[in-house]
Amino acid sequence: MLKQKSFLIVIIAFFWAGYVLLSFAQTVYGSVEFKKTADQNRNSHIDHLLSVSQTLVLLGNVDALKAHLDEAVRLKTIQFYCIKNKDQVMFEISVNQYSGCAMTSDRRIASYGDTLNYEKQVVKPIKVDDHVVSVGYATDTAAYVWEDQKSNITAFIKDIIIITTFLGFLVYLIMKDFLQLDRLLQAGGKGDISKIKARSREAQTLIDSTLTLDQMNSEKSDKIHHLQNTVGLAIHSEIDNKTPHLAQIPCAVIRIDLNGYTQIFLEKKEEHIVTVLNEYFSVTNDLIKRFDGQIYQIIGDEIVFVIKNQNTLRALFCVRAIFEWADELDRKIQNQYKHRFLLKASISYGHLRFVQLNNGYAFAGLPLIESVRLLGCVSDKSENTLIIKTDAVESGPGFLRNHASKEVNLKGFDDKSEIFEIKEFISFPEFFKSANNVNDELNQKKAISYLDYFRSQNDIVSALDILNDSLNRKKWSDSFHLIQHLKNVKLDVKSEVIANNLFRILSDHFQLINNNVKEHSFLNSLVLATQSLVHINLWNPHWEQLFKNYLLSLQPRIVANSTEVLCHFGYDSDEMQRILSNWKGNNRISANFLLSSMKKSIDKNSVKTVLNWFESDNVLFQASALYVLEETLRFYRIEDPVVYRTNALLAECLTSAEKFKGSDNPLIQSRYEKLKVVAMSGAALELKILAAG
Repeated sequence: MLKQKSFLIVIIAFFWAGYVLLSFAQTVYGSVEFKKTADQNRNSHIDHLLSVSQTLVLLGNVDALKAHLDEAVRLKTIQFYCIKNKDQVMFEISVNQYSGCAMTSDRRIASYGDTLNYEKQVVKPIKVDDHVVSVGYATDTAAYVWEDQKSNITAFIKDIIIITTFLGFLVYLIMKDFLQLDRLLQAGGKGDISKIKARSREAQTLIDSTLTLDQMNSEKSDKIHHLQNTVGLAIHSEIDNKTPHLAQIPCAVIRIDLNGYTQIFLEKKEEHIVTVLNEYFSVTNDLIKRFDGQIYQIIGDEIVFVIKNQNTLRALFCVRAIFEWADELDRKIQNQYKHRFLLKASISYGHLRFVQLNNGYAFAGLPLIESVRLLGCVSDKSENTLIIKTDAVESGPGFLRNHASKEVNLKGFDDKSEIFEIKEFISFPEFFKSANNVNDELNQKKAISYLDYFRSQNDIVSALDILNDSLNRKKWSDSFHLIQHLKNVKLDVKSEVIANNLFRILSDHFQLINNNVKEHSFLNSLVLATQSLVHINLWNPHWEQLFKNYLLSLQPRIVANSTEVLCHFGYDSDEMQRILSNWKGNNRISANFLLSSMKKSIDKNSVKTVLNWFESDNVLFQASALYVLEETLRFYRIEDPVVYRTNALLAECLTSAEKFKGSDNPLIQSRYEKLKVVAMSGAALELKILAAG
């Protein structure tokens, strides 16, 4: 199957080929016809020329004869001649291998005065006494055509260039809209198709159709994405956890309510309460997502959210993080507006089911009811308070401070329930210190694993402070645990405190990280943690300069991670490329930079690099090429499904990657299997691969 080419190139190529062939055929035909006429004229002139030659020989004026024949050669009446006296050549002019003397040396010539036709020349000799005069011309058609048209080649080439340029410009004007639309759809550019100014009615119709189709695909993609990230993940999670009945979802239900909301609303201006609630909902939403929760309902000032799989500590620490933030907001509001901002919360565990409503489906189940009843058990509303049943806390008491236990009668429940009324939690420094004091290695490892739950801003700030102290003291074990924790925390909100603390650590400990990364390889992960902890709006020239310094490190792991961070924040200057040119032999650094480039635009140079890596003798570069292709596909599948399904360059890379199918190398096989999972998630892309092949 022919590889698909641009319509513009196809038109110009076919025109050029046709024009050259037709022009060449016409030129050859014209030259051949002209040669026939010229040969007839030459034959007539030769008879007259030989008649004059005979007279001059008889008069003994051989010099005049030579001058006469030279003039005939100049006028191209003949091309060569020969004057001999017996066997001695007196005068001769030959052209290339053609000569009158050579062809008349044969003593067997029966009759002088007859035209002698040889393969590529015509010779006519006459004999006057002892003198033989022979004249002639070449009859080689190819040589004649070349000699005849040699002077016209430059003009012919100019003619082709002018006409091809004119045709290309004309076709481009007609096809401009289609070419621009093709570039936008295939290159992954984020330009607005609607801004294309169509020059033709047909192009405008295509653009309108493309816009409509793109909108439909976008809406459908959003729906599919929503299903994949809700129903699909939920079902997958329940199957993995061997849930016996998928209609029942094990989860924690958390309710958070603002104390005195109604009174605040009545006493304060509406703009004030709306501003406070907007900040409250925004930050709370980020914290809920940080602990893998999902908001189920927002009713007035009350937020109801769920954390699946009944993860006791995750729900507990999520409330802890919200309370920490609420304390800060309370202090700010109390100073500015003279009222409190206090929360009460409840956590209930159990199973939820879906029930059908008139306009869709909703959750139903005991945890929803129990969480409401628990929320009503708050006795002291002067502090942020959490209510949870004691039998649901498990190992929780080790993380709690200032909590009280009591028995209550929950409305609608027969038995009494024992609950914890929790007002304060353990701080990060306290927990980290206690975890390090555990002597048993197995229990210490388990305690350290709980670091994953400390995800609030205060926790991250504390972790950075302790990390700074640990690096100063070269306490590598503590540094390892803290860095592993920090690089896994993903912030979706701006936090200048966290960004500034991280900047200070990376600045102050540059030499320490650079000098010790070989022995303590986890140190390079601190560089990578910048992506998770620094919001893109907080990236500034100071950060840029800091990471340019890290690019100059002699440690490839640090340079690789610094490259990834700089590319993440959109830094892609010529200076950076010059620095990285010193690391062309390092597959990881080169792969990070290449991946960043392909996420911006899929161009021929980037694809050529991937294909060259596929053909490399270095297994590491082959694996890196598979990694870059895998991550590029994953990126466009989410960010730009049109490019993911239609880009011919991606299809070309995937076709070339098939060579690694069944590889004996475990690294290559592992990378190929990961690539295959991503590539085969779209049937359209698979068809595109087959078409490209």
